Amino acid sequence: MREADRLCLTQLHTLFEDVLPPWLASYKSEEGANSRHRIYTPLVTLWAFLSQTLDADGSCRRAVTRVQTLCSALKLPLPDEDTGAYFTARARLPIKLLLRLHSHIVGKLGEMPREGRRVLVMDGAATRMPESKENAAVYMQAPQKKPGCGFPLMPLLGLFDLHNGIWVAAVKSKGRAHDALLAWRMLRHLRKGDILLADRAFGSYAFIAAC
Repeated sequence: MREADRLCLTQLHTLFEDVLPPWLASYKSEEGANSRHRIYTPLVTLWAFLSQTLDADGSCRRAVTRVQTLCSALKLPLPDEDTGAYFTARARLPIKLLLRLHSHIVGKLGEMPREGRRVLVMDGAATRMPESKENAAVYMQAPQKKPGCGFPLMPLLGLFDLHNGIWVAAVKSKGRAHDALLAWRMLRHLRKGDILLADRAFGSYAFIAAC
């Protein structure tokens, strides 16, 4: 990650091209968000977003600086230093593109040789949602917060491969569902011979028998 932090966007593409699908280089968004000719195309935005997640600083300003460096090298008009355009473009990244990329990367890294059985880790978490009336009507707030204070939380359950760190799958819930309830939706991602590592929240006899 320290090395990746110093790379520009074109170098990041070279670094990760072995696990990325070949169709990514020619990807074009469907009509709609980010489909017009602009600096922050879906691909430029995707690479800027990736650089931001690898950056210890993690700021939008650093991501915009990388896009400016790329545009300067390609003799293209430089985007404004203001991060608003990048922030908007990032929010408009097609979810279908991200899901296709994730599915391809999981399959690609899953083909790598390994010794022994596949060891998967399952655990629950929650992500903070934007504060809006629509989200507040669907998602619960943290139990220690007073009514009307704080942000809505989306419960999540993730499944990871310990061998290579792959995020295999995640499921979400609209209400405050217990992790054990979400775990049943993970069964389809398990294979014969897998070892599933989880805490006592998932230790029901019924779930163990299903596994």
